[in-house]
Amino acid sequence: MTLSNDPDAHMRGPNLPLAASLHDYVQSVLKTDLQLRLLEDGEKLPLYLKQQFELVQGSYADRPLIFAVEQGVGSSAPSALRKYLAQIERLLGKPVILVQSSMTGFQRAAHIEAGQPFIVPGKQLFMPQLGIVLTERFSRKAIRQLDTLTPAAQLTLFTLLTGADHQEATPSQLAKGLGYTAMSMGRAIAELAILGLVEAKRQGREKRVRLAGQKQEIWENAQAFLVSPVRSSHLVRWLCPPPRLNLGGLSALAAHSDLMDAGLQTFAIDGLHWAVFKSDGAVESVATDYEAHAQLDVWHYSPARIEQEDHSFLLSIYAQFKDDPDERVSLAAQSLTEGLWA
Repeated sequence: MTLSNDPDAHMRGPNLPLAASLHDYVQSVLKTDLQLRLLEDGEKLPLYLKQQFELVQGSYADRPLIFAVEQGVGSSAPSALRKYLAQIERLLGKPVILVQSSMTGFQRAAHIEAGQPFIVPGKQLFMPQLGIVLTERFSRKAIRQLDTLTPAAQLTLFTLLTGADHQEATPSQLAKGLGYTAMSMGRAIAELAILGLVEAKRQGREKRVRLAGQKQEIWENAQAFLVSPVRSSHLVRWLCPPPRLNLGGLSALAAHSDLMDAGLQTFAIDGLHWAVFKSDGAVESVATDYEAHAQLDVWHYSPARIEQEDHSFLLSIYAQFKDDPDERVSLAAQSLTEGLWA
């Protein structure tokens, strides 16, 4: 990150220590030469905004930015802060990043859910529009490398790719349909936005989420980040007649492709059902295929919720087997996606 510098513009004001810590924080963690200068066109702002924030300016990849360093102890409600920051952005025509000396867990979650960029020097940096997310207590391990999607983000992407009713949806619609909390959905959307797979734009009072490009392009860009939906697998013997379950694993792949499945029948369930099966004494785990009646794949999300609605279930099976070392299996997985983006 390179920020412009004017040697005649001296950092001053009651929050000079916080602005200085912002400088040191970004420079040390991102290993960049960071320079700041006071805002030159602050006269465009009403007095109450000048009293609320110390404004410093710079640029990222030739993109001008405003860092709004909040005065005082940061006690303003997140919703009120976002209104102030939106007004500054509107008046100055530049993206605005909130800077606070401290932030509660509630405030942090509210800003992340709303997609509001912020920096707490020494603790956290959240700038999803610029592809940067750092977590608390940082060290090198604190830099969150988005090598793979979280299950919630992956399922949200699959829904946007294949759900007829979700081509442009609100976060609340997505959360309700997929069984996530608003906070979890906000994090999933932020994660997808960081990777450039979706974009979230406000229309009136509602935020709308949509793919950041054509389906085929987004699908190709997402390949390196896909993860298996399976969090654990168990060989089991039924101790009572099982309920109807969704096929999973190779059984599901064989049911939707030309692959021959001669192995143990596999079913996909979520963690809640696995816990119920164990607590009710419906199954017992065994050590070998010879002893087992079936294999249960426990998914990170509910296969039953998505199996009937759209192709998210098949895309999940694809993600499980796309890199299988058995070429017959990986080719069968590839066939699940044929024609989806036509």
